[in-house]
Amino acid sequence: MKNRLSLILAALLAAGCISEKIELPPWQPAKDPVAHYPTIYITTTSDILGPTPEDKYADKHQFYVDGHIRVTDPDGMYSPVKEVEGDMQIRWRGHSTLTMEKKSYRIKLKEKAKLLGMKGDKDWYLLANHADKTLVRNLVAMRISEICGMSWTPRMVPVDVYYNGEFAGNYMLSEHKEVGKSKVNIDPSKGDCYFEIESDCNQPVCFWTAIYREPVMFREPEVPTEEQQEQVKAWFSGFETALQDNDFDARIRTYSAYIDVPSFVNHYLVQEFAKTVDVLRKSTFLTLQKGGKLKMYHVWDFDLALGNCSYLHADTLLDGSPVDDGPEGWWVKEVAPWRMKTGWYLRMFEDPVFVQAVKDRWNEVKGPLKNLPDEIDGMVRMNRAAFDRNFERWNVLGANVWPNSWPEEELPQTYDEEIARLKDYCSRRWTWLDENINALRGTQPSNSQ
Repeated sequence: MKNRLSLILAALLAAGCISEKIELPPWQPAKDPVAHYPTIYITTTSDILGPTPEDKYADKHQFYVDGHIRVTDPDGMYSPVKEVEGDMQIRWRGHSTLTMEKKSYRIKLKEKAKLLGMKGDKDWYLLANHADKTLVRNLVAMRISEICGMSWTPRMVPVDVYYNGEFAGNYMLSEHKEVGKSKVNIDPSKGDCYFEIESDCNQPVCFWTAIYREPVMFREPEVPTEEQQEQVKAWFSGFETALQDNDFDARIRTYSAYIDVPSFVNHYLVQEFAKTVDVLRKSTFLTLQKGGKLKMYHVWDFDLALGNCSYLHADTLLDGSPVDDGPEGWWVKEVAPWRMKTGWYLRMFEDPVFVQAVKDRWNEVKGPLKNLPDEIDGMVRMNRAAFDRNFERWNVLGANVWPNSWPEEELPQTYDEEIARLKDYCSRRWTWLDENINALRGTQPSNSQ
């Protein structure tokens, strides 16, 4: 192939079709392995040095470095726009993922741009998915989010990434989780709020709810007024008091005056299906619109979900029995309160009306959820060559990467085995949930609220 290319170049030179000197752009390596695959080329003016895990309470803006980005989609896999480029700033992102060799990134473009068919924005993520050796768990979870009807599902696109001329692996280019008309569609200027449950409490304003001890951070507004803080705390206190004191036998659900119950049902089904290790401890996002109710708005962070966290068995259920690492068993519904640091769902499942709502919604969405293994096959077919390149760069197949602390005999050795494990989890989880959710005892009183 090399000799053939030399002959072609020589012929073109002789014919005067190209100049004698061929220069590649500084951000593009001399050997681009796949010309047609969506690729991001990043150059920076200096090395990225943070944030590190020790900097979780620090101002993250100080860690940005200046750089340039070029996003290509030659064959139009996601957009008719074949190339976008511009100046940017970039830093590392994440929490536990900051300890991993393959880093994730937070990008701020100088000018708003549409990337790979997604809405125009300045803020983007590049997710490394280093602990997820299928590289698709976040994609699968976003599909579950769509099926279950969350108010917003962040879009994600697999891409190859080159960093300062070196192949960095396959990443997930993702929309930034933030307020916006096509994202978290609220209006903070009118008193609306966007919250994150995060046990690190690493935003400027954070409080713990009075009864169930949930760590709630303000994301928008980032620094609310004292009056707004007190109003929000009172709303959470009213919700938790009503939930704790509600006499469900009286067929009146006073807690439903505070929360959008269907959104809590949808959120529950996503998290229960995925067995998300951080559910209601981290990466849980809610909104409260002025004059409205508390809503579970979107989900996030599933690289350690869908059967990919081997330390779940360290927890116990309410009866003291261990949690099943695999696709069987309850997680959100019955996991020990010390683990979840909340009793919201534990208490809600004592309400037969809420149980009935879960059953009804499950039976509405279970058809598409059953097709997840086929959809996983489609994701792999579209990206398999790129995924294989990732593991040439990061040789982690057949090795334990925290928190994949599987016994050696249970550790998948190949990418195909990793995908087979994920598909098996989805199939068996669907079967277990279908049987056990429909076996729950729920009622729907005609005069319930």
